[in-house]
Amino acid sequence: MLEVRNLRVGFRQGRTTFWAVRGISFQAAAGEVTGLVGESGSGKSLSALAIAGLLPAGATAAGEMVFAGERYPFTEQRLWQKLRGRRIGMVFQDPQSSLNPLIPVGKQVAEPLRLHRNLSLREAEEEAKKLFARLGINPAAARMRQYPHQLSGGMQQRVLLAAAIACRPPLLLADEPTTALDVTVQAQILKLLRDYVDREKAALVLISHDLGVIAQLADRVLVMCAGTLVETGSVTDIMSKPLHPYTQMLLASLPRLDKPLNIPALPEEEGRDLGGCAFAGRCPRLVPGCLKKDPPLITAGPGRAVKCLLPF
Repeated sequence: MLEVRNLRVGFRQGRTTFWAVRGISFQAAAGEVTGLVGESGSGKSLSALAIAGLLPAGATAAGEMVFAGERYPFTEQRLWQKLRGRRIGMVFQDPQSSLNPLIPVGKQVAEPLRLHRNLSLREAEEEAKKLFARLGINPAAARMRQYPHQLSGGMQQRVLLAAAIACRPPLLLADEPTTALDVTVQAQILKLLRDYVDREKAALVLISHDLGVIAQLADRVLVMCAGTLVETGSVTDIMSKPLHPYTQMLLASLPRLDKPLNIPALPEEEGRDLGGCAFAGRCPRLVPGCLKKDPPLITAGPGRAVKCLLPF
């Protein structure tokens, strides 16, 4: 369904470019959830924005993606205009800043239906109402007429999800879709995402710093550190036997009652292209070679890869 090849995203700083995403490659299969996990600043959201063709002004992108058999160079993000909404849907982290406060939510969900499927206003609103009912935005007819500020955070996120899947896109990107939601609403949103993947056989790239969310929903996991992928594998392998020290540290950062947290601070130079491993400044297994060479992703078993000189 989706193949990302050597994606890089950078920002100009004087005469140089700081690469926040430094050459990541991965695949997302139809009917599966691919979890992209890492701490804040690791490049997860920038990667999603590049895939959706929504990079901010000033960003420089390189590499390409292959989507449904077609090649799309990241340097030509204008090509994404025919993909967004119809072929690629995106659920953003903050629905309050993503929804237009001046337009009823029903019209906002009907808009992509009119734009991409050429439905009339009445047909689009009828489709949107059915979608509201299926996603639990009830009573659907009344909710259609409401404005974003009249809805709870959970309902706003459901509306955002409705807009993303209105045209039944085969690829869905969800960037921290349950942040700031209570655990009950979080579980409901995750179930709606899973139901969509199963029903439409779509590919979902789920971005989160929450390993609990990733463990609950993902089939495969990509672990991102300082703009690079350091480990990939099935959710079972990653959660039960992490190989990279960074992945091990992420799992160790989950709060537990029987032991205190011990998370090393982020070095100031982490993420800069210094020639060595991006995680070297915090790695408990540091060897001299880590400071000289950035290791490639190497096969570490069926369906597994790890970016480490000493993976075992």
